[in-house]
Amino acid sequence: MIARKTLEELAQVLEPARDQMEWKCPHIQMVSVGQYRVSGSKKPYEVICGRTEDGLLFVACGCMANLHGKHCYHALRAFLSHVQIKTLQKGK
Repeated sequence: MIARKTLEELAQVLEPARDQMEWKCPHIQMVSVGQYRVSGSKKPYEVICGRTEDGLLFVACGCMANLHGKHCYHALRAFLSHVQIKTLQKGK
């Protein structure tokens, strides 16, 4: 029950970023597993996805929205690709 509530809260928080991502359709390029270059409105942004030493997932983007504590569509786009890549790697 707790996990479901957390996922629902996360979905609400990420909804604006998801809407922007769907509208802008940013291009993504994998630099290496966990490091991505995602197109922005003015320039591409480097996004890093991974896990902390405690096993928590993290996504870091250098865009202004993310630097001001807002969710950005670059991070969401990279994270979705990262999850797909890691899922495919586990299946091999």
